[in-house]
Amino acid sequence: AKIDPVRVYHVLLKHVESRNPKSYRDPVNPVKRTKEEAISLINQFKEKIEKADDPFSELKKTARELSDCSSAKNNGDIGFITKGKMLKVCICTSIVSSRVFQR
Repeated sequence: AKIDPVRVYHVLLKHVESRNPKSYRDPVNPVKRTKEEAISLINQFKEKIEKADDPFSELKKTARELSDCSSAKNNGDIGFITKGKMLKVCICTSIVSSRVFQR
């Protein structure tokens, strides 16, 4: 069965153990947050996004304001992906409910 591409938005928080621990927001200085701090922040973002009246808008706002990925300039939009196209080292967690992605 053919799997249709899915448009993906994300919030990336780098930490001191990241493969490349530099944020696009400050490409000179490595990030100083620990992995545990990054996970805690992501969990806080997840809760805030899921409770929002408009979770999709909240996800995009969070990405734009806080993501360490250059996709923040595009509200966290990393484009379309298909099965097997994400980096193998990337552990992706759905940070919002499926209702966000049904838009």
